[in-house]
Amino acid sequence: MFLPLPDFPTEQRVTKVLWDLVDRHAVHIVGGNNHLHTYVYAASSMAGPSVANVGPLDISEDGDITMSPCAYDFVTAEHGMPVLANGGRLLCVGRKKPRSVLAPSYPDDGTGDEVESVTGMTERFKKCLALLHFGAAGTFARRLNNRACWLALSSKAIELLDLPTAIWVYRTLGDAGMVLGLEKIQHVENQHLLAGHIAVLFGRYTQAEKLFLASTYPAAAVDMRRNLLQFQQALKLARVVAPQDVTHVAVQYGQQLELQDGDYDGALRVYGMVEGQLLSAVGNLSPQHHSFLLATCRGGSARCMLRIGHVRKGMALALALLECGDMYNHNGTQESISNLLQLALVECARILESTKATWLEAATLYKRAGKDEHAAKIYIEAKALEQAAPLLDRVALPKLHNLFAKACEKEGNYASAITAYEKAHDQDSVIRLCLREDPPKAYELIRETASATAALLAAKYCREVGDMVHCLEFLLLAQQNEEAFEIAKAGQVVETYAQLLLTQGCDVQHILDYYKQSRAWTDAGRLYHRLDKPANAIPLLLQGGAVEEAIQIVTTVEDASKKEAKDIMVAFLSDGPGKDWRYLAQLFSALGDGPQVVRVALSRADQEQRTENYVEARSIVHAAIHDLQSLGVPLSLLGPVQTRFMVLHSYCLVKVLLRHDHHESAARLLLRVVKHVKCFPGQRVRLLTSVVLQCQRVGLTAAAYQHALTLIADPQYQQGMDSKIRRKVENIVRRHGAEQEDGGSTGLDDEAMSPCPFCNTFLPLTELQCPGLHATSIPMCIVSGRHMEREDWCLCPNSRLPALYSAYLDYIEIEGKEAKEVVDPVCGRPVTAMQLIRVAPAGVDAALAKYKAN
Repeated sequence: MFLPLPDFPTEQRVTKVLWDLVDRHAVHIVGGNNHLHTYVYAASSMAGPSVANVGPLDISEDGDITMSPCAYDFVTAEHGMPVLANGGRLLCVGRKKPRSVLAPSYPDDGTGDEVESVTGMTERFKKCLALLHFGAAGTFARRLNNRACWLALSSKAIELLDLPTAIWVYRTLGDAGMVLGLEKIQHVENQHLLAGHIAVLFGRYTQAEKLFLASTYPAAAVDMRRNLLQFQQALKLARVVAPQDVTHVAVQYGQQLELQDGDYDGALRVYGMVEGQLLSAVGNLSPQHHSFLLATCRGGSARCMLRIGHVRKGMALALALLECGDMYNHNGTQESISNLLQLALVECARILESTKATWLEAATLYKRAGKDEHAAKIYIEAKALEQAAPLLDRVALPKLHNLFAKACEKEGNYASAITAYEKAHDQDSVIRLCLREDPPKAYELIRETASATAALLAAKYCREVGDMVHCLEFLLLAQQNEEAFEIAKAGQVVETYAQLLLTQGCDVQHILDYYKQSRAWTDAGRLYHRLDKPANAIPLLLQGGAVEEAIQIVTTVEDASKKEAKDIMVAFLSDGPGKDWRYLAQLFSALGDGPQVVRVALSRADQEQRTENYVEARSIVHAAIHDLQSLGVPLSLLGPVQTRFMVLHSYCLVKVLLRHDHHESAARLLLRVVKHVKCFPGQRVRLLTSVVLQCQRVGLTAAAYQHALTLIADPQYQQGMDSKIRRKVENIVRRHGAEQEDGGSTGLDDEAMSPCPFCNTFLPLTELQCPGLHATSIPMCIVSGRHMEREDWCLCPNSRLPALYSAYLDYIEIEGKEAKEVVDPVCGRPVTAMQLIRVAPAGVDAALAKYKAN
């Protein structure tokens, strides 16, 4: 393929032609008059391969490019004859030494200044753009940041089908529409097809059509005309380049004639022609496409028939669409075809609805199309109520139901009118008719409308049938309060009457007086509570025995009356006729008063300990610990209760350990308990003698001797001991004294040791005080009485208190041999080995952190 050189003088003689070694698309030609011509070759462009004579470039404000071909003077006598071109530089050889000369059409390397002038950069940008050096031109455009330069670069890139460069430029300009449009077509490989799409983007449709027809996909020209709604031109093109689209384009052309131009006769002819083609060439289209086009044509024919006044033929065609729809569904085509036929029926019905003479026909089509609201409206307006009634069951539009109700009321059909008024939400009309036909239904509506007259009628009816509660409601609604009160007293529904008055914001003092006269203290207290008067409510509730209700009221009071209510409760439960430690503890716990919870718990425990009911005392203290922990009290406040629990539980564990033949562990716990012998006022002698005998049995001679001295030294203790036990205690003192004189005993009773869970210091097993920096109490195992260990930590599933995992398993195993059901040592509830779970190290750290934090 040969391309002529544009703008080259034919009279000049060519003396030298040089292809640039670097810029492979540039050619330099030296003419006979020492003129230098530079040409650039583009392999692809909107017009195909092209050659351009490089010259000065002008750029308008809109980015339009104008290049003037130019021949530059080149003095060969001065520079020599060029023999080589390399990136725009000409190597010239003459009489003097060879020299390199920059071609005038190429940009120089700049002035070397850090800040180059805008004029200099603009000239260099223009030369780069003329030489098709888009990369360099983009660099200068970014530095110039001039919209005209950006537009010129994008225009040149588009002209040469360089879409990546064009997309980059438009993205820089912020033109999202052009970026999206170019990205959609950048995958197109055929140059004519790509150029056609670009021409469409710039609105050059005639050029785009020519390019599409010259491409490998000429049907794109048809698609373009269809997108432009130029269906007549598209139809002509389709007959030549896309015969498979002729029917579809023809259908669109018919729709344009019908809907836009109003040429119903012309549209009818087109629809008929296409329908005939479809029926005679079924095999050329897919079943779905064929059915869609056929349905469109028949629907359009029906509309056109009705518009030109052929009602009978149009109705026949419209009703025939339903039979077509059944056929399409039978053939398994898409659901959208049925929707298309339904839409065609609705459009036909609208055409008929515009003329009053064809209302019923329009209603028939609306009904067949599933548009029940439109059909029902027409039937009602035409007074065809029997035909409208079935349709209204499927309609929710209130306006239609109201229209139907009025029509039924005029004809005396009150039952249907009531139902219709209800669906229309016209309550006044419903009440008006229901008072005549259906009174119970009217009463329901009266509560919503608050009609006084209707309320009196409803109250009278309820009183006659014995429904006193609803009778009170309607009497109050009718402002008949005195009559309602008398009926409430007679029917023993005063509380309901009071609730109704409070709901309406009325005074209830007369009800309070009635309660007090009737000595109904609890009812009076509850009513005061509803009135938000806790100071009045609490004494009455306490007098009526509703202590828990009174406690709940105290905890919910937030204003200044809370202290007064609390003082009343405390006085009543502490020293009053209703003295009850259990309720007092419940009160302080509900109020979040930690110190009082501690005081009450310890007082209750002291009371139980004085009667030697140590298990109950332990339960009281355990419950207090749980309440205090839930309140988040500090350890300093929780300490006395925990200490009491430790002492009482250790005392209770002694029997369990002795039963399991763990005599040394029992002795160690007795030594712990005896330090708090004051907690056992009636068991001091018995406790001390048990310590002495148990320690002597397991070899803890020093401890046995020490506590034996305590017993012998106190005459009261001697009188409380049995003579046999006293002799054993005296013998222990004598033997130990003799051994000390002989040097046979050191008086030390060593105990096995294990690491402290806080500081890992080895401690005696029953030591519960950390010797490290924490100086805090160590959690106690509720099964063995030993201090807890990090690697053997679990929680009792019932009491949620810590226990040694291995010790708990031994406890369950031993207890299981003696009883069918094993219970935990604190709560006394059943427990199994399967319920025990060893706590992970992270869980142990979290548990110990609570002790450290406190």
